[in-house]
Amino acid sequence: MGMLKSDNEHGLRTLLEDEKYKHRDFVLVDESHHLRNYGTQRYKVLQAYLAAGDKRCCFLTATPRNKSALDIYHQIKLFHQTDITNLPIDPPDLKQYFQMVEKGDRNLPDLLSHILIRRTRNHILRFYGLDSETNLSIATSPHINEYLSGQRKAYILVGGRHQYFPKRRLEM
Repeated sequence: MGMLKSDNEHGLRTLLEDEKYKHRDFVLVDESHHLRNYGTQRYKVLQAYLAAGDKRCCFLTATPRNKSALDIYHQIKLFHQTDITNLPIDPPDLKQYFQMVEKGDRNLPDLLSHILIRRTRNHILRFYGLDSETNLSIATSPHINEYLSGQRKAYILVGGRHQYFPKRRLEM
């Protein structure tokens, strides 16, 4: 995010002219929900960078929608810069589709199922979790529900370190 400035020293010029960045064909954007507002400097710099070549991108966020479905629309527009789409949606115009979502006439998951990969805590634990006592995979354990409910402890390896999901506590 720090590189997404439009000044000559660090922004778009750096991304497009610096050998380290200009020939990249894949862009990974973490915390992409910060790019839900198309009027920001960061948005405009990333939009121009992605448009300046054949770049693939992957956006990561735990909060794609903050205020409205248009938050997601604006993120999609960074990598799908035209409104007309080949995605199997009706109408095949993203702007019209999102306007219909806002009115309740279309279902957002019908679109997102074609571009989104969702991984919940339970999914990650189920497929990547290791038992905290035996260090064995819990993926095929007959006790999988005990791990998912927290009755048994499991961790995932991140950077070679054991990481545990925190227990959620609802406060009233």
